[in-house]
Amino acid sequence: MLLASSQKNGFTLVELAIVILIAGLLMGIGIFSWQSMMKARKIAATRSALYQAKDCLLTRIASTNKFPDYSSPVDCSNPDSTRDVDFCLCQIKDAWGKRIVLLEGRDGTGCLSSSSRYVTRNKAASQMRATLTSQIRDTHGKTIKRVAFVLISKGEDGEFDSDTYGDYFPNDNDLANCIDPANPIPDFSNNTDDIMIVITGNELQTILDY
Repeated sequence: MLLASSQKNGFTLVELAIVILIAGLLMGIGIFSWQSMMKARKIAATRSALYQAKDCLLTRIASTNKFPDYSSPVDCSNPDSTRDVDFCLCQIKDAWGKRIVLLEGRDGTGCLSSSSRYVTRNKAASQMRATLTSQIRDTHGKTIKRVAFVLISKGEDGEFDSDTYGDYFPNDNDLANCIDPANPIPDFSNNTDDIMIVITGNELQTILDY
C-alpha cells in the first residue's frame, strides 16, 4: 500500500520531461525578449548619438553659415577643435563603441566643406548660397536630393551594409568624406543594421531661418 501511494503521488519521467521542456521554453522566451529589449535600447541610444552629432554640427553651422569642414585625415587622438567634424564627431560614439562618420555632399564647385559658397544667402555680407547637387537613396528606397551631409553608424556588426557608401571609409579611423558623382549613388535601401540620418540643404535653410 505504501509503495502504491508513493508511486501515485510522484512524477513520472514523462511528466518531468514536460515540466523541463516548458521551463526551457519560458527561459528561451525570456532570454529572447531581454536580447530584443537590449538591442532596441542600443538602437535608440545610437539614434540619440546621431542627433547629438547633428545638433553639434548645426550649432557650428549657425555661427559661420558654412558647411562642416574637417581635417584630412581626422585625428581623434588630437582633434582640431577649429574643424567642425573633428570637434563634433571625435567626442561621440554609437552604442557599440564605434565612431559616427559623415558623408558630405557637393555643389557645382566641389565638396561642400571646401566650397566658397554658403548654406544660405546673405546679400549684405556678399555670401552666395551653394547649389547642392548630391543625392542619396534612403532606407525606404526614396531618392533624396540636395544632400548636405549624412551621419552614419555601422550598427551592431561594425560593418557598412553597402559599398556604395562604405567604400568612402576604407579605414576604421576615416570619419569624413565627400560624395563622388562618378560613383554610384549612396544607397541605404538594403540596410540590415546601419543607422543613418540625412540633412538636406532645405532643412538647413529652414533651421537657420534666413
